[in-house]
Amino acid sequence: MIQRIQTLYLLAAFVLAVAAIFLPIGTFTNGVADIAHASCLCVQPVDGITAPSYTVLPLAAVLAAVAFLSIYAIFAFANRRYQSRLCLFSIMLLIGWYILYAVCAILFLPHTVDEEVHFVPSMYAVLPLFALVAILLARRGILADEKLVRDSERIR
Repeated sequence: MIQRIQTLYLLAAFVLAVAAIFLPIGTFTNGVADIAHASCLCVQPVDGITAPSYTVLPLAAVLAAVAFLSIYAIFAFANRRYQSRLCLFSIMLLIGWYILYAVCAILFLPHTVDEEVHFVPSMYAVLPLFALVAILLARRGILADEKLVRDSERIR
């Protein structure tokens, strides 16, 4: 139902998760020049020829699952407990996304002998964090609605 504020929070989480899939999430650099750019879909070298590109599709898969669960939770408004569990599962997925993000940043670091390579996160890497906050606010609204319904049924 669009009248409930948690619907807007879940819609915002959907938009943020989809945007985070396609925007760059970091850069591998040696301090002088960029070596590779990373998004949730792939790690692509800047020159495109000397180094192979890597796929990091699990990052995109987690964000796609969060986007799907956010939309599905909007349409599960009739069962607030189930909707709350969907939000909780999305929260755990987003926490797992940041763990996977750190693992991929360390795992795909190009190992070279002559230069030191660092991973620099992009400002778009905080979009899943904003989605996490939106889902937390939606869950809080869902639980408040559930409490209100239980209280009103107790009064009857």
